Amino acid sequence: MTFYVSPTGNDAHPGTTAEPFATLTGARDAVREARARGEAGTVTVELSGGYYRLEETLVFDLRDSAGEGEGKTEFRAASGAAAVVGSGAPVGPWRRVPAESTPSEVPTVARGKLWKAPFPANVEKILALFDGPNRIARARGVPFAIDVDPKEVDSRPRRDLRFPPGALKRYRNLGSVELLIIPMHPWTMNILGIESVDTDSRVARLDNDPIYPLARAHHGISHQVWPENVFEALDRPGRWVSDDAERVVYLWPEADAPSESIVTPTLRELVRVEGRIDRDSPEDEPVRGIEFHGLTFTHGRRDTWDADYHGTGLQHNWEFFDRDNAMVRFRGAERCGLIGCRLVDSASGGVRFDLHCRHNRVVSCEIARIGGTGVLLQGYGPGKKDVNSHNEILDNHIHHNGIDWWHNLGVFVWQSSHNRIAGNTIHHTGYTAICVTGRIIFDRAGVGEASKSVRWNEIEVDTETGDTPESISAWWYRMEPYLHSRGNLIERNEIYRVMERLGDGNAVYISGCGRDNVVRENYIHDIFGPGSNAMIRTDDLQYETLIEKNLVYRCGGPGVYLKHKNHFVNNVLVDLGVDDPEGVYEGTPRFTGYIGLRRAPIHGSRVRRNILYSTSGEARILWEGPAGRPSWGESYLRECDADRNLYYSPRNPRWATGFLEQKRAEGVEVDSIQADPRFIDPGVPALGLRHDSPAIIALGFEPFDLSDVGSSLAR
Repeated sequence: MTFYVSPTGNDAHPGTTAEPFATLTGARDAVREARARGEAGTVTVELSGGYYRLEETLVFDLRDSAGEGEGKTEFRAASGAAAVVGSGAPVGPWRRVPAESTPSEVPTVARGKLWKAPFPANVEKILALFDGPNRIARARGVPFAIDVDPKEVDSRPRRDLRFPPGALKRYRNLGSVELLIIPMHPWTMNILGIESVDTDSRVARLDNDPIYPLARAHHGISHQVWPENVFEALDRPGRWVSDDAERVVYLWPEADAPSESIVTPTLRELVRVEGRIDRDSPEDEPVRGIEFHGLTFTHGRRDTWDADYHGTGLQHNWEFFDRDNAMVRFRGAERCGLIGCRLVDSASGGVRFDLHCRHNRVVSCEIARIGGTGVLLQGYGPGKKDVNSHNEILDNHIHHNGIDWWHNLGVFVWQSSHNRIAGNTIHHTGYTAICVTGRIIFDRAGVGEASKSVRWNEIEVDTETGDTPESISAWWYRMEPYLHSRGNLIERNEIYRVMERLGDGNAVYISGCGRDNVVRENYIHDIFGPGSNAMIRTDDLQYETLIEKNLVYRCGGPGVYLKHKNHFVNNVLVDLGVDDPEGVYEGTPRFTGYIGLRRAPIHGSRVRRNILYSTSGEARILWEGPAGRPSWGESYLRECDADRNLYYSPRNPRWATGFLEQKRAEGVEVDSIQADPRFIDPGVPALGLRHDSPAIIALGFEPFDLSDVGSSLAR
């Protein structure tokens, strides 16, 4: 059974090729009627090329479910057709602003070159403009650092931002101005409005609480605040400013006049597939078998900071619990997904799978130039309801995401288990590429991160812990049954040029999860952001993770950080702590060594059969001992099962001599060696090793070939 849709159709039509429907809603309702009549097989909806503008979120529910059999409902683009689904509302008509009528705050260079248009009906605030697929930049002012000592923050009002002389002012459109802020801890950012500006005291009062105190940042971050949507920065073509009070947007167009295809997104969520969610029950009723093939989703509206975000943020507010901030959202779904689609050119996120979501797929999609997270798998909070699992994120090209929210991730797995994230290529993100976490602040008042998600009545152990190595270890082993991010497989992904904006992030990050997550055969290279941390990292409250057969090549930061009992086996680390060959960044990452042991207890960790290669022979090999806070304890390689590793530098054959002598005296690295690993091509270590490599013959290293790693879409 096939229905047809065309922008030139009519929803009064029967949906045939000769008489197609006009909207996705019309086609959905036709499928719904077919299901009500008992149709259990596959039903296809074929979309002709064109832009399908949604004025409200298109919702699929249990009436649209294909049932428990093999049937599906497939919304497909016609062969060769560019079928585009978006919420872009046309902006216009545009009128030229005479030079004498230009707002006085606008720079002289722009006078006589501006155009203005009214807001579209029912749009209260314009947060983004697109000219077709191309985003038009909002005018952004000069950035500045926050000159407040972190030791002072407890004595200052949380919403007060101190700024340098002349950095902020009482703007003409103050209620429309937003500040992009990296706080003291630079692994997150804020987009906040301004209530007032006192230029005498140089304090701006913000309209909401920042996630962390407003003081000098660390991790190589120099600029922290960018004023945006200010007339004073309207100083070049291709920039715009809006005034919510006047309901007018001003634009300096690239051409002589604005194009007729300028739109502003109106919906954060374009499509939602939603079953029956019962948070208080152990069971939900999911929608089944709805897939989207070959469609383009675009022009989603940016997420904004809620007045009461407390208790809903997922680890440092990188995302929010059960929220409508992705263009395509599955909430209570099984056997659903996106195949061969494009989720592009949007101020919102890509796709998220919330709460009950199992056996869903995102395959061979491009997710690019979006404001938020690429793919989010988000289950229920800690408790016994573990129903977000066995999803596949395969062969996707994810790049230039987190354009608006710099801390949003390429792929984010939170309280979700046994998923496979494989064969993706991820690059040019503001922060971490792939994150698997279950970190919670167990705050019964509902203020701490994700604390409102906790299923308190299902947790049978004490969640109150002290911050000592002993209690942390005991806490994890007691709590692990309630930490659902377990058994995930992250393999054969290519990751590069991530960590472009923020600090203390990684290519792959695992923290606060259950056991048996595996990071295998990934190719991580060319990451130089000054705030970069280790390329692969197991962070706080993480145990029993296996990191094996990965290649980390030519990066500015460390290779791996291990906290607690996790395993680093059969990996290759080549040329770390090096400068960016393209010279993109002002600073360089803090380099602490190829391997870092960062938090006790680390006993039982395996560090075996790894190859560490440094062309220069000058890079530090290991960072161990005290780390961070005294309560974190001290971690040493001698507490690990560390042996049969290979070290080599072609320029300094004795690069690891002193290191190995010291470690052997401590009872580890007894059979480790210094020898040429014999790469097939030393300039392309992804090709692997020659068959006569001493790593293979003498140490039992298991060779692997990463020459075809990553997404087929990016090759």
